[in-house]
Amino acid sequence: MGFAVTGLRGGVGGRKNAPCASDIWQNLVSGHHLDPLGRRQPSKSPRTLTLVVNNRCNLACRHCYLQVENLVGAELSLAEWEQIANRMAIAGETDAVSITGKEVFLGDQGISILEAFSNTFRAVPKAPRLGLISNGTLAHRWLDRIYPLELDYFDISIDGDVPEHDANRGRGAFAAMVTNLPPLKERFGERLFANLTLQKTNLPTLERAFRKFSALGFSIIGVGFYQPQPYTDPSLTLESEDYERFFSDLRVMAQVPFERPLTLLMELDLTNFRAQQAYLRSGWFNPSAVFEDSRGDLVQELRFSNGLTLQFRLDFWPSLISRSARLTPEGLYLTAEDTLNTRLYPIAALGSVRNYGGDILALHEAACHHPRLQAVWDNYVRREWPLVRTALLESGTIDETVQADVRYSVKPQLLAAR
Repeated sequence: MGFAVTGLRGGVGGRKNAPCASDIWQNLVSGHHLDPLGRRQPSKSPRTLTLVVNNRCNLACRHCYLQVENLVGAELSLAEWEQIANRMAIAGETDAVSITGKEVFLGDQGISILEAFSNTFRAVPKAPRLGLISNGTLAHRWLDRIYPLELDYFDISIDGDVPEHDANRGRGAFAAMVTNLPPLKERFGERLFANLTLQKTNLPTLERAFRKFSALGFSIIGVGFYQPQPYTDPSLTLESEDYERFFSDLRVMAQVPFERPLTLLMELDLTNFRAQQAYLRSGWFNPSAVFEDSRGDLVQELRFSNGLTLQFRLDFWPSLISRSARLTPEGLYLTAEDTLNTRLYPIAALGSVRNYGGDILALHEAACHHPRLQAVWDNYVRREWPLVRTALLESGTIDETVQADVRYSVKPQLLAAR
């Protein structure tokens, strides 16, 4: 796969009645209150949690960041995953749990874990939403067990039309994936989404890719951005002008006659920092049009007469596990900012669920006070926030009178117990 923190998470939630507060932008550029959305407040559980259930895949994608030569411990057993499912079912502050792997449907462990979470969540009122990320090539092996699953979303990773997809994933990968679409579409309908990782080779053919996705029956497509790592293909790396071209090409997409209405959802947070910077400078950003959806995300949405909808999901602050966290196959707990380079997982881990007897909520509570979170925040204040602030001001959409009293040396206190 390309990079996905939690996939599409079922798309954008409904609008809240109250609009996004305008002082969010003033606080962000002035530095008076760098955490207006409470990202640094301890929470009882992460708002979104990604569970990586195995370290095996039937493909060898050139852009896949999830390359782990050796886990630091044995993979969690099905019984341990079942215990995690029982605890997450009552995680009141968690909106969505996303199950992924290198490939969930390789072997029988992944489908068994999916069944455990689906059955457990279905039995608990107000349990988190449950979703899945897959390359789609092996679903036919488990259709009889996939059909009963109660999933809120099913994300399939696709890199474009046949030539672009197979160039990244191997000859025949597109055909193997497409064969499985009809039964999955029949079962999940509009909850079946496509996820595209934008990189150097598929950028020139995006219009053809989106036309293909529309013809295949997808109505919602997530667009992620390739994040090169020391062990992935450097030739796929996007340059600054590539990001600029992408946001410029979106204007062309607004004129394309698609077969059915199509929504493009772009995740623009600090894990996609260069894309976020290009967006702020592209002319698309309109702070007065940003709203907070029912899931607590900031979203800007634009609709066009050809049926195209653009959704930009925005986050200008670190996750710090209050927004998004990850659990690895062997049980390591990570914040979203530390998910990209898998070689650093043992160093960046906030703890292991095994050290808490499988109680992931107890692990999360302890992780809220881990010094690694302070280091992530300090790096943000020192390096990323000044660039975010500059890009916001250069967008021409923020009142420059709020620039006074900028504090580049902000040193927030460590997280305190709730």
